[in-house]
Amino acid sequence: MSEKKFLFLVDHKHRDLPSLSLIAYFLNKSGCIAKLVGIGFEDDLISQFDPDFVVLPKPVYDFKKLIEWKILGRKIIVVESEGNPQDIAYKIRIRVAPELFCFWSEEIKERYRNQLEKSGTKLEVIGFHRSDLLHKKYLDLFPAKEELLTSYGLDPNKKTITIATSTQDSHFSDSRVSRKYKRRNRSLSETADYIEIVSNMRKLRDVTEKIIKIICSKFPEINLAIKPHPNENTVYWNEFINEIGAKNVALVVGQPINHLLKVSDLHIAHNVCTTTIESLMSEVPTMEIHTDKSKDLYQQEHLLMANYIVREPDMIIPVIKTVLLGDSNVVGIDSIMNDSDIAQYVRRYFYKFDGERCYEYAKLLNQYAGQEPRIQNNWFKWLVVNPKLYLLYSMVSLRSALRKAATFSKYENIEKEVNAPTNSNDRDVCEIEGVLVDKEYGLYDNRMKAGDEILWYDRFSKHTYIAELLRKS
Repeated sequence: MSEKKFLFLVDHKHRDLPSLSLIAYFLNKSGCIAKLVGIGFEDDLISQFDPDFVVLPKPVYDFKKLIEWKILGRKIIVVESEGNPQDIAYKIRIRVAPELFCFWSEEIKERYRNQLEKSGTKLEVIGFHRSDLLHKKYLDLFPAKEELLTSYGLDPNKKTITIATSTQDSHFSDSRVSRKYKRRNRSLSETADYIEIVSNMRKLRDVTEKIIKIICSKFPEINLAIKPHPNENTVYWNEFINEIGAKNVALVVGQPINHLLKVSDLHIAHNVCTTTIESLMSEVPTMEIHTDKSKDLYQQEHLLMANYIVREPDMIIPVIKTVLLGDSNVVGIDSIMNDSDIAQYVRRYFYKFDGERCYEYAKLLNQYAGQEPRIQNNWFKWLVVNPKLYLLYSMVSLRSALRKAATFSKYENIEKEVNAPTNSNDRDVCEIEGVLVDKEYGLYDNRMKAGDEILWYDRFSKHTYIAELLRKS
């Protein structure tokens, strides 16, 4: 039997590449061939590599490509990059069903079970793969706290507050909000009000900016490290930090969340941000910022996980005094403290936190590959089984040819704008940490480049616990 070939499409380089590289590493060690490529840049590699399985970060992508891959016998697998939607209403409109869908939880699997099982999709719950690299077993994969703080220009001997912003759409112009509103309505069959989501993000950003100013002015003896969301405008935050001009604050870009949490003595996140759970899993005290809109947009169980919940900027003061300065008699702290069960939450939404999720993903994919041989050039059989999809494919292909660009198709759900140019003569750019960043989009080095996975493979090859898992297999 020939070696089974997997191609992983990597969405955000610094968020997704480490854990996907670990899954690919395990697959390669099991006798398969696994490669990784930045999403949207896969065409040449697919032609050269000819993968049997294409692994996507979500169940929607370029409609035309999905159909062409299926016609060529490639099987579509989904390993979700965002598998725990917290919106009060959220369901993806899946037009082209994958052959295998790997969920983080039973909770979300049930949301799609009826639709996908009718399409013949195999459903599996494997959990939150990125959680492995938060586990104590893997902490030595990353630089030491002192090394990281020094690299940020912060004093390694001081306590550190970290902030992970999640207000990416708050920076959008009205025209970009309008375009995304239309894309969401095409991609989602159930959703909260997107305009209200944007309004909420703007309120969160405003409170966050005020909190940053309070920390810089009132607590100069405490470090502050700010990491924007992978989709957020880093130019905006870089300019904001430069305007403050405080010595105790630094922008963290181009790094995984693991670095931020490794230096953190108190983590601040926005309502229902995944970094809240990642921080709690890392045993870092965590505070969330909410607004008056939060409860109308997000499910209650996701809003009640952080150790402290605040709505006003000044409420950061009692939290700092309690958590970082050790004051046990702070007035007002009781009203913002929150008691939650992170272990129960993980069981319900992330399945397991055992440091073996990437290993289990690789084991499942390897087993699946052995059970599902590729049938190449099956276009006629596929046409007979899927006449409606083939008709849509034909229409999209014709429209693409006429307009010279597939991005006009309403069946293409991937957000093309995330690949906005960062080094173009006709666009304004800003240099951040030696990288030219497009000012309008502000995305910092977010796309994987060929060879980026080698750093991770090298670390994995020297890691004791990964070696133990390989012996176990």
